[in-house]
Amino acid sequence: MSKIIKILAHEVWDVIVPDVDRKWTGLIFHHTAHDAQDDQGGYIDWLHKNGKREGYPVFKYGMGYHFTVNKSGSIEIGERWLLQLHGAHCRTNKQSWNFDYIGIALAGNLQHQRPTGRQIISLLSLIRNLKYHIGVIHSLLVPTKCPGRYFPINDVYDCLNFMKLRT
Repeated sequence: MSKIIKILAHEVWDVIVPDVDRKWTGLIFHHTAHDAQDDQGGYIDWLHKNGKREGYPVFKYGMGYHFTVNKSGSIEIGERWLLQLHGAHCRTNKQSWNFDYIGIALAGNLQHQRPTGRQIISLLSLIRNLKYHIGVIHSLLVPTKCPGRYFPINDVYDCLNFMKLRT
């Protein structure tokens, strides 16, 4: 069974964001496209692990994203991040972005609803703690509506630009 760890945005980042040998290029932002519940990392993990997501195979390591930011502001960390494995969140016919980019999903269907204030605060905290200044939304890489029209793109790009200034 896959391992999901749930934390709050202010908790111990040096444990969750270890010094890693793997060289990640940046971040890709998604939404889960599920409206139902607040805490979705475990649910997405179950869907992916059991091949229950329509059109997708079974994912051996569960949740295809590395992180899910819930509506409450809690962050669920998947096994892929803990083991520093590639993601399963963004692939085109020409290139897999999964090997170089960390996948972050906001819980909810941001095509229909806005993220919560706590969700945005936690997302920006996660970005700052991961310390990457390169980030892109899923729909710029593949033809999809992900991460939805209500994704807080301006807040995210402001945070990424701030991180760029700090490097």
